[in-house]
Amino acid sequence: MNETNEFEGRTEPRRQARGALSAGGHPWVTIAYIATCVGVFLTIVTGPEPGSPESLARFGVMDARALRAGAWYGLFTPAVVHVEIWHIAMNMYVLWLFGAVLERGIGSFKYLALIVVAAFVSSTGQFALGDSTGIGASGMLFAIFGFMWVARPYSVEFQHIVHDGNVRPILGWLFLCIPLTWFGVIPVANGAHFAGLLLGMGVAALFVRRYRPKLVATGLVFLLTLPTVTLFWCPWSLLWLADEAHAHHLAREYDDALRRYTQVIEMDPQNGWAYANRSMVYAQLGQREEAERDRERAEELGEFR
Repeated sequence: MNETNEFEGRTEPRRQARGALSAGGHPWVTIAYIATCVGVFLTIVTGPEPGSPESLARFGVMDARALRAGAWYGLFTPAVVHVEIWHIAMNMYVLWLFGAVLERGIGSFKYLALIVVAAFVSSTGQFALGDSTGIGASGMLFAIFGFMWVARPYSVEFQHIVHDGNVRPILGWLFLCIPLTWFGVIPVANGAHFAGLLLGMGVAALFVRRYRPKLVATGLVFLLTLPTVTLFWCPWSLLWLADEAHAHHLAREYDDALRRYTQVIEMDPQNGWAYANRSMVYAQLGQREEAERDRERAEELGEFR
């Protein structure tokens, strides 16, 4: 019996699919990961101010300023942090259902490498969109799903877990989360989900299916590197612009500070802090009318109350 390879448009023997991915063994990494997530969850919810930034920071969920200051471990650690019972219950169920099968299929070492890289990619993918890594294992879960989806012709076990009956609902949920987040129904880390999915698909396409290796490898390099640029340069981020403006201001680089404060105001016209600081920059540049106008606007916005 033959099976069509969707990537290359040819038929491949079913017997090849049966033997290609069969490392076997116990899913120790999956078990350890679930235990870690549950332990972190219980510590957070039974501790002081569960879910507060301080409680999350204890487990490596860092804010944008800390990440940009060099706390890069915070690009990995959020993948073990959950604060809602439904969130961890759903993620751990899916992790056991899919992750244990994948770990048996490719071996614990390769599986560990995949989920560590997936934690990083999902965090940077989300950070690039909104100055936050998000929390939870879902980005990594989409990487697992993406890998198994692309590699399923090579594993009967994968075919039992990833099939048309759940591929369509999973992809439907992936895209449905975009408007749900946009309209404020539920907060979803869509950047993490898509980045994780693309990583898993790309790794399977490159190392299992050998599909256009140069093209796929190039795509994976971009996926791994481009989002990290936002740690250093992110002109669509209000927080990044404000920090840049303030840094130039303190360094007495007034022209650059003026440009950045103006960008902050263009992005957030109600930002009294930016008007107040731009007023001081105008004063330093000898532009008194502009300085007074910005000061009045800052007062209207309640900056000096």
